[in-house]
Amino acid sequence: MKERIAGLLRFEKWNPELIIKRLELEVESFISHETIYQWIWNVKKSKKKIDAKYSNIFKSLRHGSRRWKRSNIKDVR
Repeated sequence: MKERIAGLLRFEKWNPELIIKRLELEVESFISHETIYQWIWNVKKSKKKIDAKYSNIFKSLRHGSRRWKRSNIKDVR
């Protein structure tokens, strides 16, 4: 199951919500998207050899770009 989820995250660029919907259609064992997120963050912090091959999977998650604040810069508009 972990191999399948990791493959969909890395190569198909799916988010955990889409993965769960796909697994529901294929009638495989049901887990929640929140469980996938928890697994990803636990693997990121883990030092175990078993989790080593999934250590960079958190980089496959989609995320928006961070917005930077203008701090103490005089507005010249």
